[in-house]
Amino acid sequence: MRESGIRGKSGLSNLFPMIKKENTPAQKSPVAQNSEHTRSIGRRGEEIAVSYLERSGYGIIATNWQIWWGEIDIVAEREHTVVFVEVKFRQKRLGGSALESLSQKKRLHLQRSAELFLLRQGIQSFPYRYDFIAIDQYERKYRLSHFKNIEMGGGRSR
Repeated sequence: MRESGIRGKSGLSNLFPMIKKENTPAQKSPVAQNSEHTRSIGRRGEEIAVSYLERSGYGIIATNWQIWWGEIDIVAEREHTVVFVEVKFRQKRLGGSALESLSQKKRLHLQRSAELFLLRQGIQSFPYRYDFIAIDQYERKYRLSHFKNIEMGGGRSR
């Protein structure tokens, strides 16, 4: 398992002093074998989302937290709540909008990953929620939509 980008900024060390910083190699699944171009597009969307969240008062705890079945794009904190954020960035309208790309399968992977994150960090009792940030690029302009406390479909959110 690999946790990359765990941050100690924004005074979060007081709120989350027990968060463990690990740096072990991730196990790669065949699904994770995307092209470098696709990954760079995803990273750009995550950078835009992190910047937006920080400007909106969120503290960033981790980015790209990975386990063998997937990853959590952003783990943030706001008002003593852990926020697991899925980011979708689309440069073209082909294939639908970013919002349309959040499948039930992806929701399940995010939910399982988030529960493991909470368990590994020893913070299962903390309140948490799932957010979704959709970023659509039209030529040189971006349209960012932030959906808070999204329903996971059979999952739990506190």
